[in-house]
Amino acid sequence: MTIQELKKKLGLKNPDIADMFDISADTYATSSAKSRYDNALIRFYKKVREVDKENESKINEEL
Repeated sequence: MTIQELKKKLGLKNPDIADMFDISADTYATSSAKSRYDNALIRFYKKVREVDKENESKINEEL
């Protein structure tokens, strides 16, 4: 998954991402750490989806 795919899937724009890291949109756009911010969001999203699927499986097992 790329940051472009994630942004499209979640309807995010650069100012939204900047807000998550408590920085301005301009700072995010020009930051030397931008790729690290993007990769962190992608990894976090994947982890949340993984945990969500595990929880869904547990709920279905209980039914």
